[in-house]
Amino acid sequence: MKVRPFPLVLAATLVFLFQLTLVPKRAMALSEPMLLPNHQIQLPQTARFFPKDASLTMHWMLDPKKIPEYLGNTARSKKKEEIRKDSKKLIEGFFALTGLNFDSELAEWIGPRISFALFESDQLDKSFGWLMALSNQDENSEKRFLQSFWEKQSLKGIELKINNYRGVDIISGNVITSNNNSNILSTALVNNEILLIASDKSVLQNSLNVSQLSKSNQSGNQELRESIQGLDDGIALLTVSPKSLHSIFSLPLRISQREDLNGFVGSIQSNGRNIALDGVFDFQSTAIEPEKYEEEFPSINVLIIV
Repeated sequence: MKVRPFPLVLAATLVFLFQLTLVPKRAMALSEPMLLPNHQIQLPQTARFFPKDASLTMHWMLDPKKIPEYLGNTARSKKKEEIRKDSKKLIEGFFALTGLNFDSELAEWIGPRISFALFESDQLDKSFGWLMALSNQDENSEKRFLQSFWEKQSLKGIELKINNYRGVDIISGNVITSNNNSNILSTALVNNEILLIASDKSVLQNSLNVSQLSKSNQSGNQELRESIQGLDDGIALLTVSPKSLHSIFSLPLRISQREDLNGFVGSIQSNGRNIALDGVFDFQSTAIEPEKYEEEFPSINVLIIV
């Protein structure tokens, strides 16, 4: 199993959205607008494990298993199967970047909502860490996955370490070579309900820490909740920290370094044949809506994924 570095994971997170719309367009076989259903944007239960100052978070409201069928239904009959296969490959490729096989390891048991986060790592050899939170469809499925997954890794020669932290067992896999000892992945099962998968053990420890501190996690962030209330329905909730607005999206420093800027909060929406990002720059005193971006900040364009 190979876990890809941060740049590839970030690229998959963002480019995946573009690809969802490009698949039908490449096929040139749309018989009607996309049928990706928008949902009410709200913080999921897993948000309590996500630091409120995470560089980037994405909470999916759409079951990934159903995306190929949704997209296939928009195509003419001759292209339906081709588009289903293409979109399925995109989903499998996204999870593969974290070292997981969606079709054989996840598809049968994961729930409809998936959360993902990127944030700065406290390790000198890593710029960013990542965290994924999955829910289950039955209480024993995650246990079976963990047992099967780590048994396979052990057979490959991966050294397994189990540490109990805040009453939760964290399982980590380490590759030991003559040059270094690197962590490939870490997992934690919380209350037999939520499976946390992360780039390393320290990421999970921090996640479990913030889950106990409402002022430190997204779920307890009242300002974030108020910003979300103004968003239209969509297929995912996206948040970006001020620092990452510059480093990832090239927002000018004169904006991203403002002391009153909390970050960006947006709803990713299915809109006909396009996927759009509707959101606000969240300031401590007020929120700037997309329609006012150019009025307030002439150098900033509305973020639209088409």
